[in-house]
Amino acid sequence: MSTAKNAQHLVVRFSDYLYKGIDTIREHKLVIENKGAVWFAKVGRPLAKRKIEILNGQISKNIRTYLFLVQNKETSYIWTQAILENVATELAKNDTTLIPSYYKRHNIDGQSSIWFKVSKLYTASKSDIQKCYVVSSRRPINQTLNSSMAAMFMIYLGDMGNQKKSNKYQVSFEEALLDVYEDEFDDY
Repeated sequence: MSTAKNAQHLVVRFSDYLYKGIDTIREHKLVIENKGAVWFAKVGRPLAKRKIEILNGQISKNIRTYLFLVQNKETSYIWTQAILENVATELAKNDTTLIPSYYKRHNIDGQSSIWFKVSKLYTASKSDIQKCYVVSSRRPINQTLNSSMAAMFMIYLGDMGNQKKSNKYQVSFEEALLDVYEDEFDDY
């Protein structure tokens, strides 16, 4: 599997606070250990169809594509990196064995708008996190996480720090939403 320099990846916020007593990452790792892969569900707005096509297109070309799961813990973020195998808006019935058991108890599988199939989950390295730049703004993801409430961000993983900063990469909140959710704004 190769890694393309211009490949896009995805950052998704999540929280263990929604389901008391659940360690999201641990529960997903257990499924991977037993089944080889797991589906991670996202409740709320789905990722735009065009973005799903980009990610699945890279995966089909054997370009290593990552999902970064980010959780806010007190004054910092906890980052988990995953190797993305597939992105889907619906879970096939035969794939229900690849979800953590708490999904059924909390009806997460019934509420989910997007699914991410991953084969590995591990702590993201600081060096990889420092190389994450939001596609739409080209700003470092850490800056963007601190100033945005968005749940998902398409990112590049590379060294953009040497590029000259300019205002042309600054985007409005609406433009950032369009980057991820443009399917909902097709009429505008």
